[in-house]
Amino acid sequence: MLRNATEVQYHTEYSLENGTKGDIGNLWYPNTLYILRGVFLTLVCVLGTAFNAFMIVAIVPNRRLRNVRNILLVHLGAVGLAASLTTTLYSAVVIFLKEWSGGDVVCQIYAFLNSVFTCVIVWTITALSWDKYQTIASPLHHSLTATFVKMSTCFSVFWVSSLTLSLPPLFGANEFIFHPAMGLCAVNPSHSEGRWYTIVYVCAVFFLPFCIMIYCYAHIFQIARTQSSRIAATMLRMVSVIQAPIAPTNATTSLSMRGTKAMGTILQLVGSFVLTYIPYAVVLMYAVITQNMPESTFVSVATTLFQASPCTNASVYGLRNKILRASFYRYVRRRLQHACYKDRRRGSVKSLTRKSSSTQKLSNLNRKCQNGVRGPMRRTHSFQVASTRFQGSPIVNIKKGLPRPHSFSVMAVNGQPVSCLEEEIQECL
Repeated sequence: MLRNATEVQYHTEYSLENGTKGDIGNLWYPNTLYILRGVFLTLVCVLGTAFNAFMIVAIVPNRRLRNVRNILLVHLGAVGLAASLTTTLYSAVVIFLKEWSGGDVVCQIYAFLNSVFTCVIVWTITALSWDKYQTIASPLHHSLTATFVKMSTCFSVFWVSSLTLSLPPLFGANEFIFHPAMGLCAVNPSHSEGRWYTIVYVCAVFFLPFCIMIYCYAHIFQIARTQSSRIAATMLRMVSVIQAPIAPTNATTSLSMRGTKAMGTILQLVGSFVLTYIPYAVVLMYAVITQNMPESTFVSVATTLFQASPCTNASVYGLRNKILRASFYRYVRRRLQHACYKDRRRGSVKSLTRKSSSTQKLSNLNRKCQNGVRGPMRRTHSFQVASTRFQGSPIVNIKKGLPRPHSFSVMAVNGQPVSCLEEEIQECL
């Protein structure tokens, strides 16, 4: 029973306390927030699908981009595309229906897929951070070549680990239930015997990758800062040698701008992870420790940001990459040019009509020019001799006294030359 018109009540087969059938709780928030959340999830689903498809299309056809980092980006885009079309889309449907549909079976499947996709995406992002760190810290010992054995081993570890972390709730270690404030099915943090699993899951999926990312990007920033200082000192020594007093200020300014840009990039990568995943992890840990869910508005916002992760990751790691944008633009341009060329040369009605009319004119010319001559006709090349090199020579004077020849084209019929009138040649051409 709803308390007023702005309250939304969700129903499922399990209750939060003892797992029995019944009403699991009510979600109280205004209709404006409900509408905004539904529209936002729909927009995130569409943009996430487009952005992740953009990453795949920009990298896969281009053989020059098939290194370790870009193959990881393709994997991130494929998993993000699957998550956008399944879990995010279904969450938007649930929000608009104002209740969970599908029963317990769909709830278990949804929670399992959501858990697996989240784990794989997070560890792929962590692998991207580690690859960038190894590329900068030890470029001579880190290989950028993406071999089949290396990448298949990496992806196998991701998927096997994700399946291992997501299967225990299906076998009694914990349980997947519907959370009214979240609007989705997830692990039950208030389960009396399965709190250890929730802690392990949150630490392995959210906090441990976050620590690895902080370690990688902190060392990357330190290396960049050290190298910038060395470059600045070298440039100052060179300037002092050549005695150019105005150059040090410009060099130092450019180096500081580069350092600021690198710091901004690191903050974007780390900040997107913090904004997307950490609030959801805090909600789960708070529920484990206090045995109560936080305030429903905070839970709803944190869950919405968590469900927008495929779109956020694709925009941060794919859309803002200039190399991928250029590769995607070249691929689309080639496909459009190929489609236009195929339509003009092979499949268009205009080309077929032009071809048939030309064939008919050639047959008419054959009948006109053949007058008693047997055998097929073939067109030979005609060359025009330039006379500009012979100005003032006796050959030019001799040529002026000769009569002007008529314009004709030489046609070979059985090896013998045959001349046709220019009007008939124009009709053929």
